[in-house]
Amino acid sequence: VRADERIDDLQLTLSEGGSLEVSVTDSSGAPVDGASLFIRDASGAPVEMLSMTTTNSRGIGIYSGLSEGEYQVSARTRSEASAEGALARVSAGATERVELTLESGTLLKVSMTDSEGAPVRAKLRVLDSGGREHAAYLSLTMVTSAMTSEGFSGSRQTIGPLPPGRYRIFA
Repeated sequence: VRADERIDDLQLTLSEGGSLEVSVTDSSGAPVDGASLFIRDASGAPVEMLSMTTTNSRGIGIYSGLSEGEYQVSARTRSEASAEGALARVSAGATERVELTLESGTLLKVSMTDSEGAPVRAKLRVLDSGGREHAAYLSLTMVTSAMTSEGFSGSRQTIGPLPPGRYRIFA
């Protein structure tokens, strides 16, 4: 399609999607209400950067409309995170069940300054040992919290909570 070109009668056929039903519990086995779900495709790329899917009072969250394939599933609250990489195979029209357990996570708080100590705006990348990005993961809950408390800053960023592991940070 060229600039300012219009195509009429375009028909797209979408295949039927599948779903993930994710059960999230804490380390004692109790269901976790309000955990944000994060889904990555088989290559480790986030399906969505802003998670709007959370668990209910029974600790269940449903993520629908996924294409057939393998996905990595994780969950976070404000202070806990599940391990990365619970693998699920999604089939058209089917619901795959995944169980995650949250553990205490680490909040990574980074302030970026120049050699004089003045704040510097920078984009952070935080990669785990599998090369998966963590800095860009946000949930609606996290965004709302940041807007009502400290706000957003290009020179100060909070990432996480992160599950236990090794991470590389780039600015």
